[in-house]
Amino acid sequence: IAGGPSGAGASAGAGAGRLNATINGADPELVAFESKRLGARVHALFNQGRYAEALEVAEQQRALLLESYGSEHQEYATSVNNVATLYQALGRHEEAEPLLQQASRIQERRLGHEHPHTLASLANLATVYEAMGQREK
Repeated sequence: IAGGPSGAGASAGAGAGRLNATINGADPELVAFESKRLGARVHALFNQGRYAEALEVAEQQRALLLESYGSEHQEYATSVNNVATLYQALGRHEEAEPLLQQASRIQERRLGHEHPHTLASLANLATVYEAMGQREK
């Protein structure tokens, strides 16, 4: 799984008398903590070859980040790439393709064409095309 979630959510600070900033109603520190927890679980299951279980957890993480950050955030894009990578591992290339296209588009807009996450999504997409016998894409 390329990259994995990193730095999800900025620290809001919890000083006395300060209002805690929210992300779509959620505490950004809690979103970041939960995303990192889910991401670590995904990576552990992936490394154990337990791809179906990892996919379930990755889907939870993707839903959390979509709800919290929206569909144009780079952390969400990374989670989409992770779900697609698990589809690849399960041989579900047709399901991985649109997710990798989506992730690479978001990452290119947010991070730039040369960013490692963008390049990883594009490399994963190329692998999917090759597995589907569509090298020309």
